[in-house]
Amino acid sequence: MSKIPSFRLTTLSLALFSVVLVGFGVLNYQQRSQYQIPDDGVSWIESPQGVTAWIVVRGGPADRAGIREGDQLKSINGQPITMPSEAVQQVYRLGVWSLATYSLTRNGEPFETSLVLDAQATGGSVRNYLALVGLLYLLIGTFILLRRWTARKSRHFYAFCLASFVLYTFAYTGRLNLFDWTIYWLNVAAWVFQPALFLHFCLTFPERSKLLRERRHAAALLYLPGFLLGAIHVLVATDILVLPVPLLQARWLLDRIELFYLGAYFLAGALALHYAYIRATDPV
Repeated sequence: MSKIPSFRLTTLSLALFSVVLVGFGVLNYQQRSQYQIPDDGVSWIESPQGVTAWIVVRGGPADRAGIREGDQLKSINGQPITMPSEAVQQVYRLGVWSLATYSLTRNGEPFETSLVLDAQATGGSVRNYLALVGLLYLLIGTFILLRRWTARKSRHFYAFCLASFVLYTFAYTGRLNLFDWTIYWLNVAAWVFQPALFLHFCLTFPERSKLLRERRHAAALLYLPGFLLGAIHVLVATDILVLPVPLLQARWLLDRIELFYLGAYFLAGALALHYAYIRATDPV
């Protein structure tokens, strides 16, 4: 019995994995279009004084109810709040358009106020645009793979397009059930590895760059920053790593680091392609 060539097995595995991801993407889009995320209009953080309002959205439910940045939250509907995550859980438990009574302290003076939880603005038009971008990546990668599936770097390019599809199309709803967590971690994986796949492709197409030819392990090092970012995500999510800042501020900081990482890798990839083009067209 003849063995299946390795490149065919790899292509088949990519195809099956792609079908699963497309199915996940369709289900994720349906859930996001149907599920409304409750929101009180406050970003709560942990401080020495307790759970404190860090950012109050202007015109939001909390702002209309008189809550100001720096106020300390004690309870919601009589349920004691000792951590920011407990405030989020209580808001989710109550749901959109529910009436909630907040007990707070301002400058040492306790007070109560009531607000109606609003539906969180999800940026529907922006999300739809990003989903379209992700779908275009997938279509381009599929077209290249089907037309040139035996060509050098075709599967690498398709892997980049598939990661881009997940990055721009997947978005967790906030319900954080098993499927939502799956979407979240797939999106994290795409965030940390898509830029590295792009830069690696640019350094090896149409031929391996001098950097990769002279340094055998340089290609693996391209993925190290993404691997470290992914590890930080896992360690923070499992409370193994406790950062010296509130979780919300840590998430804000990680978002900025990831954006810088993505921008730096894409800029480096663009420069690599530029120099490859110059070398290919240089008559000398």
